[in-house]
Amino acid sequence: MQPGNKPTAHWPTRLILIAALLFAQGVATADDKTDILYMKNGDRVTGEITQLLLGEVYLETRSFGNIKVKWKDIRRIESDKYIQFETTDGSRYFGSVEKPEADSEVIVNTSEGQEVVEFDSIIYFEQINRDQNFWDRLDKHLRLGFSYTQASDVMRWNVATGLEWRETDFNTNISFESFVTNNREGEDSRRANLGASYTRYLRNRYLWVATADLQTNDELGVDQRFLLAGGFGRYIVQSQQTELTASLGLAANWESSVGDDQDPSSSDAHLEGILEVDWTFFKLSSPKARYRVKGRYFPGLSDTGRNRADINIVFKQEFVADLFWNLELFGSYDSRPPSGAQSTSDYGIITSLEYEW
Repeated sequence: MQPGNKPTAHWPTRLILIAALLFAQGVATADDKTDILYMKNGDRVTGEITQLLLGEVYLETRSFGNIKVKWKDIRRIESDKYIQFETTDGSRYFGSVEKPEADSEVIVNTSEGQEVVEFDSIIYFEQINRDQNFWDRLDKHLRLGFSYTQASDVMRWNVATGLEWRETDFNTNISFESFVTNNREGEDSRRANLGASYTRYLRNRYLWVATADLQTNDELGVDQRFLLAGGFGRYIVQSQQTELTASLGLAANWESSVGDDQDPSSSDAHLEGILEVDWTFFKLSSPKARYRVKGRYFPGLSDTGRNRADINIVFKQEFVADLFWNLELFGSYDSRPPSGAQSTSDYGIITSLEYEW
């Protein structure tokens, strides 16, 4: 040992202190699970409430891990977390939760004062932890599908992924989907969309919407299409079992044709209207399933007489926790497609597996 160096006998003490700190942190984290669900059958479940989605409350517990509890079986909740509630009339309340005086209500301490929310009117809630890191606050999904037919020597595959960020008064979504057909006796075809959307929630179930899409579709002759759209919409129906929205707006469309060697900067530009309807139905009994129909209609404004339309019909069924089997039917129509088009319509069926986390 060189002069001036201290002995290392104090390292065991340091290790004990570190272990004590880690244990204290674990205890503190465990103590955070102090929310209580009072069940209609008299049981009581303690944990950390994260959200109410599709008629089920997501709860993190110390003994059973992450569990889901049906909202219809709960008569009262108690929580010291900051939670945003959404109700059937489109109202949103964000704040801490007071202990209610009656089982039929939830008392929320908002920035504007105390609000009493009827229990049966709540269709969605989410704990918003602003100290949580960005990645953990994102809802994520990944979908993969593949098929091969030996007789025709045709291989099809698709991949889709998405990220969703939800705040108290807006929602942002980024998604990517690609569908490719490989045919060794002919030309391959591809259909892809990279999109981003922003939804701003207003009073009385009204909302502002904005979307940006980068698309390609060989069948319709679209080499590149950049679509920028915005509009005003409303929840027509909103409950734990179904959601129906409709919106109306304008879209700017820049597109270039397949096989066109021109400079992409000189792509054709069009102004279109946009009418969108999005309906989702949730089957809450086992096995859980979701049905979604989304349609968009684009009447030409600068190119009068041209009409475009897209429709997606999706059936999704959960067979393992957070793992779904998907069946999707898609279709696109363009009355005046770009010059490289093979047809005025494109449609197909996709089967895939999807994981959400």
